[in-house]
Amino acid sequence: MAAPFRQVKASAGSGKTYALTLRFLDLLAGCAEDNEPEDTEPDDAEGRQGPGCRPGYACAADATGPRRRYTWPEILAVTFTNKAAAEMRERVLGALKERALGGTDTPGKGLDPAKARRLLLEILRHTQHLGIRTIDSLLSMLVRLFALDRGLKPDFDTIFDESQALELLLDAFLARCEAGGPEEALYEQAVRTLIEHEDKDGFWLQEALRERLIELSRLLLHILPILPGPLTTDQGRMADLLGLSYGEMRLALDALTQAISGEDLAPQANFSKMLGKFREAELFGDLPADSAYLAKDSLDECLLAKSRGKCSPAASRAYEQFRDAAQEHIRCQAILSAAYALAPCAQIALLLLRGLDEAQREKGFLFGSQMAGIVGEVLDGDMGVPDAFCRLGDRLHHLLVDEFQ
Repeated sequence: MAAPFRQVKASAGSGKTYALTLRFLDLLAGCAEDNEPEDTEPDDAEGRQGPGCRPGYACAADATGPRRRYTWPEILAVTFTNKAAAEMRERVLGALKERALGGTDTPGKGLDPAKARRLLLEILRHTQHLGIRTIDSLLSMLVRLFALDRGLKPDFDTIFDESQALELLLDAFLARCEAGGPEEALYEQAVRTLIEHEDKDGFWLQEALRERLIELSRLLLHILPILPGPLTTDQGRMADLLGLSYGEMRLALDALTQAISGEDLAPQANFSKMLGKFREAELFGDLPADSAYLAKDSLDECLLAKSRGKCSPAASRAYEQFRDAAQEHIRCQAILSAAYALAPCAQIALLLLRGLDEAQREKGFLFGSQMAGIVGEVLDGDMGVPDAFCRLGDRLHHLLVDEFQ
């Protein structure tokens, strides 16, 4: 049996779409027509399915019966851009026309003129079944098959500019805030965090905050479906989490300070300055994250020459514990400080996206970037793929993918 998969590797501009067109024409040459009888050749002795059967699906013939040949609507070519799809359709129809007129110096030499003429007439009568699509159009078609199940209108519009719709939702949110709605306190919290936590310059922060809200909304639109758990936007919880590493760092700092003082060790001046900065640092305050003293192997390297070799094992352990605790707190602060600053904006973005769901159902539109996620959810179920084929009303015998990613 022929290999079920073929792969063509080629650089950009080397003619991959043209090669795909040739393959499409070769498959047209081998397809059955309405007036052709079924292939009566049985499956092989090992019981493998014939070429008209898809693995995991019921075959039109039983294990010992005739095999069903594919027809031209069962060939689907998927390419990346509208330009490539249009070019491929033009080349396929042009090659069929040339062959039908008896041309010999043309692609599709495996097609005899009579068959090329019959296929061309059939395809022109039913152009909607010619399986040459862009990836976006294929995803859109699949989403429309399941639109009613998801509360969407089957004739929904596809929007690729997300900013415009999100801007309208944000304007509605700000209008509710100005009218004293329940979201006003959340918006004030976002402004206050922007001023106090990030030290933003300038008196008028509306544009900076607006850009952040749109950017966060667009980001969450893409990542929410793939997050392993719920998104945390509680600033109090973030402060509590950071407080754990902050407390460990302060305990380790006190133990190290006591060890240095108790053993009358002489630290280097810059080492003492670093310890002082950690002691003065608040929960979300600046930390000496780039200090070389947090990368030393031992306390000895942080002491003056007269004290080296004199520290006890307990003092050495105290330094190592402080070093590790300080590095962990720096890591936690880098994550949680940014999350703390974004939390109110993330809450607003989530509100906008909840409003987006309602607006999409009412006005009948979807973002192009949502298509792949919806199709993935639909096909991921136990009966997703068979159900999609059933609703599609077609079999797919050959699938050709350009720019496979």
